Amino acid sequence: MAPRGRASRRRAEVAAAMILLEVNNRIIEETLALKFENAAAGPPDLEERNGVRGRV
Repeated sequence: MAPRGRASRRRAEVAAAMILLEVNNRIIEETLALKFENAAAGPPDLEERNGVRGRV
C-alpha cells in the first residue's frame, strides 16, 4: 500500500509543477505579445516618452 501513496503524491507534485509551468508560459506569451504590439506601433512621441502629455 505504501508505494501507491508515494505514486499518488508524485502525480500531485507533477500536476502542480505543470500548472505552474502553464501559468509561467502564459505570462511570457502575454509579455511577448505586448512587446511585439508596441514595437509594431513604432516609437512613442517625445512628449509621451518624457511624461509631458498635453502640458504646455
